[in-house]
Amino acid sequence: LDPDGSVTIQDLRLGAMPISTASIEPNWAGRAGEIVFNDCPAVGKPIGWVCLEGHRWANFGTIQE
Repeated sequence: LDPDGSVTIQDLRLGAMPISTASIEPNWAGRAGEIVFNDCPAVGKPIGWVCLEGHRWANFGTIQE
């Protein structure tokens, strides 16, 4: 818990599923269902990526104006 009331979590999981952030599509081997949110959002870019298995990632949620 930070002094301003915010919380920093180094290893966020929903059940056993990791959830993290990145500015580009992940290039690491993940677990099927793992979610990585885009921390550099822009119109036409994905909200994030979901791991299909291993090094296979798919975009989800295109940002629109």
